[in-house]
Amino acid sequence: MSDKQLAMYNRLLCAANASLINTLSPERVGNALVSLGITLEGCSRDDVLAPLASKASTYYPSVLSRAQVRELGVVFAGLDSSKIRRLDPTSFAGLSRIALRAMSNDSILAMSSSQLDNLPMGASMAVYERFGRDFDWGRIPAANTTINNNTEINSNLTFNENSNVNYKLTNNITNVNSNLTVHGNTNVNFNFTVNGNTTATGAEAYTDEACHPLLDS
Repeated sequence: MSDKQLAMYNRLLCAANASLINTLSPERVGNALVSLGITLEGCSRDDVLAPLASKASTYYPSVLSRAQVRELGVVFAGLDSSKIRRLDPTSFAGLSRIALRAMSNDSILAMSSSQLDNLPMGASMAVYERFGRDFDWGRIPAANTTINNNTEINSNLTFNENSNVNYKLTNNITNVNSNLTVHGNTNVNFNFTVNGNTTATGAEAYTDEACHPLLDS
C-alpha cells in the first residue's frame, strides 16, 4: 500500500484493527496524517487511534510542536495520557475540537492547568461539553494524583470512570468545600471531609469507616 493509497482509505480505516495498523511503517502513517487526522473522527480509540498515535510518536520528534499537534488531528486522542502530560503547553494551541472530543476522560484530566490554558476556543468548548460549565481549570487532579497534608479544594471536584485506584486522596485531612461527584472505582484513604453535596456512582472503596456516611449525604 502506497502513502497515497493509505490516505485514500480515510474512514475505511475505522474498520481496521490494531494488528493491521501495526504492519504500517511510522513514515507511512506520518505522511498520511494530513488526511487521516481530519477524517478518522468517530473511529475506535483503542483499535485505530491508539496504534496510529503510536506510529506517529515514532515518526515525529519527542517534543511535539503546535503544528504537529494540529497535523495529528483526531489521532492525538490515541496518545497515552502519560505522554500527553509531558507535552509542552504551547503545543496544545494546535489541538482541535474533534481531537479533544475523542480523548478519554483520563487523558483530559491528565492535562496540566497550563496545557488547558493553551487550548484554542473550539477545544475549550469541547471540555465544557464533556464536564459542564463548572469545570474548574487546574483544580481537578490528574490520574494517579496524590493530595497530601490538609489540602483544601474549594470548587467542584469530579472523578470520572477510572478503574483500579487511578485517583488517590491520601494522607491526613482533605477538605472539599463544594460538590463532590465520584464515578467509577475510587479509593479514599485516611480522613475525607466534605462540606457540601456528595454523590457517588459505581464502586467506591473507603479504608476509613467514617467516610461511608458521606455517600448518603
